[in-house]
Amino acid sequence: APPEPVVMEETALDEAAPALSEERVEDDGHRAVGRDRVAAMGWFVIILLPITVAAAVTLVGERKVDKQPQIEWRGLLKVLAQNKPVRRLLAADVIAGFGPSVSGALYIWFIAYYVGYGDWASRILLLYFVAAFLSVPLWIQLSYRIGKHKALTVAFVYACLILSTYLFAPSMPFWLVIIVNLAYGVAYGAAPFLLRSMMADVRDYDLLHSGQERTGVYFSLLTMTSKVGAALAVGVTLMILGFVGFDPSLGQQNTEGAINAVAYMFVFFPMAVYALGAWLIWNFPLGQAEQEELRAAIDERNKAQGDHGAIDTMTGFSSPRGEIEDQPAE
Repeated sequence: APPEPVVMEETALDEAAPALSEERVEDDGHRAVGRDRVAAMGWFVIILLPITVAAAVTLVGERKVDKQPQIEWRGLLKVLAQNKPVRRLLAADVIAGFGPSVSGALYIWFIAYYVGYGDWASRILLLYFVAAFLSVPLWIQLSYRIGKHKALTVAFVYACLILSTYLFAPSMPFWLVIIVNLAYGVAYGAAPFLLRSMMADVRDYDLLHSGQERTGVYFSLLTMTSKVGAALAVGVTLMILGFVGFDPSLGQQNTEGAINAVAYMFVFFPMAVYALGAWLIWNFPLGQAEQEELRAAIDERNKAQGDHGAIDTMTGFSSPRGEIEDQPAE
């Protein structure tokens, strides 16, 4: 699976297709996610997939590592039981996948039926992803200053604050809705990068204590947990919408209570999980000082063998001894 930063770009590109075809009207007169818009998304994938895969395969290199023992599922459970930081990080990643996926599942209906800008729904969603992508350098710079786990805590709290303003969106002018949407997109840009950078720290912690290279295992788990969070979000959200009587095919003819349920779920479900994420991650045990100690210990142990040292915690790549120390402090 591609890394989350790549997924963010792919999602933005996917959303560009229906955004550009927003003006197409279905036979029943509703501007909705119809056959033409879905087909446009499909053609985007068909055209761009071979290009992006070729670029990833040719431009992203890998370093050689010694063959490591295979880990069966029982061994994996033992690894998780012995590594408290990774358990907290994986829980935070489920949350980071859950929150945006609730928003994504409800976004078009929320903007169209609660806020009242159905003609602009896909374009507004596209701006959300563009803001997320452009905000990544800001979150990285903040992590340099206060540490990655604190920067992620700020992102979770910030997302809660921005979400609370969405309830007032129907009374906002259009330009203010756009600004709130862009501000919420900024929050989404933090977790995909920072969580993976923090997982590199966890890998160093495990490498020092176990002596085994398990980078692939840990990052595979991180890929899985984000998808678990997304799947839970969509399943739970749509199930509850069916229970309260919301029917997408009715559009604005849904009852006021059903449309309000979309709005409350759009706002309060992500707020609750983001608050939980902030509580989980604000005192994460592997901060800047601890990571520097891990790096020094790993490099000292491997110095005699001339092996690679700790992973660069912002790029996720391992460098020969002497190169990592020249990187900016996170």
